[in-house]
Amino acid sequence: MYPTPDATPWTWQERYHCFLAVLATAIFFTDLDTYVYWAAVSPLPPITWIYLFCVLALPLILASPYRCLSKPLMIWGAGYLLLSLGAYVTFGTGNELEVQELRTRFLSTIFIVVMMAIFSSQSRVHRWVRWTIVIATCMAVFNNILGASDPMLFGDSGVVGRAGGFYVNPNKAGMALMLGIVFGTGVLPGGLRIPFILACGVGVLLTFSRGAMLIWILLVGWMLFRNQIPHRHGIGWFTSLMVAGLFTGLQGEEIIRNFNLPPQLIERLEWFKNPLENKGDSEGSSGARQEMAENAWDMFLQRPFTGHGVGSTITWSFPISTHNMYLANMADHGLVGALLLPGLTLAVVWGAKGMAQRLVPALSVTMLIWGIFSHNLLDERYILLCFALMGSMTIASQATELSQVKSEPDYSLLPTQEYHD
Repeated sequence: MYPTPDATPWTWQERYHCFLAVLATAIFFTDLDTYVYWAAVSPLPPITWIYLFCVLALPLILASPYRCLSKPLMIWGAGYLLLSLGAYVTFGTGNELEVQELRTRFLSTIFIVVMMAIFSSQSRVHRWVRWTIVIATCMAVFNNILGASDPMLFGDSGVVGRAGGFYVNPNKAGMALMLGIVFGTGVLPGGLRIPFILACGVGVLLTFSRGAMLIWILLVGWMLFRNQIPHRHGIGWFTSLMVAGLFTGLQGEEIIRNFNLPPQLIERLEWFKNPLENKGDSEGSSGARQEMAENAWDMFLQRPFTGHGVGSTITWSFPISTHNMYLANMADHGLVGALLLPGLTLAVVWGAKGMAQRLVPALSVTMLIWGIFSHNLLDERYILLCFALMGSMTIASQATELSQVKSEPDYSLLPTQEYHD
């Protein structure tokens, strides 16, 4: 199904696509499915929402099974599941955590396929989804501001002093804001782009997520370079915000002296003052993360070609995995594991044209860098939803180009004319 002009009336199938796409984005991109269960607001486990959308999307998949799915993504998904299943059969011990990890991988792959079917190859459905992301991102910034003023507002996440909103985990909140910039900035009018990106920057500062701060700086630099945001006022505003953030980090001791800050936040401020200093902390950052990374690297060196099997960095002696997607996959699957995240990123952007192609650098940088700071990219649904959206936009862009080529007359078939003096 090729994208149609805005003047074309909506069909029932397009309306259904749009309704499900907006609803899925509102639930999964905001992480509401997890938050309402975690906060005991709803008795439904998060997995229930996935099953529900699988059922709702079934008519769409049956109606157009090939047009709504990306071939590169389907190849990646099949390879990912076969690799995981083979590793479990070869090295699995029957541990409950290993079984849960294998189940999560199957569920994540199914989720991406279902979301792609829901997003369809309709460009105007994608615009509705991207506007929903803009609204969800603004809500996340607002929640971070509220959470910074009242740390217990969204419940006790165990990370006092760092805003998380509905995401609870401040690192997830920071990454969601970055994805909001990637997909939301392009649909906003030029005059609203700077305020939107600045608001996201404030929201990220409140999470104290180092990875999200780095990605924010890189995204701003890229958008300035590509003229996606106005130069005249943009450079000054963004420089001011970065200077303010740097000043906050360098003046950490003064802030600690004047305010009664929680230990986790004190450690973050001390890190910003001297990021090269290696010391442990109560959040598993800095020194603790380095120790986990070194152990994962040692596991990779022990079996660089086969790995140790599914969930090898989940069942080890540390209370958490590596905080690094590449090391976690390399410990599980060896050298092939290092290619899983880049392979998924490549699969969803392969062949992107036109407007979709403009998102490729920003999305690729965001995902690939975040893999250094998190080991959860392949199971967190707000991230998987964005992979599916990019894959759907790629299909739509290819269909648009094909329809334009078909509509152009082939002048090579016309008889040639001979001109004489």
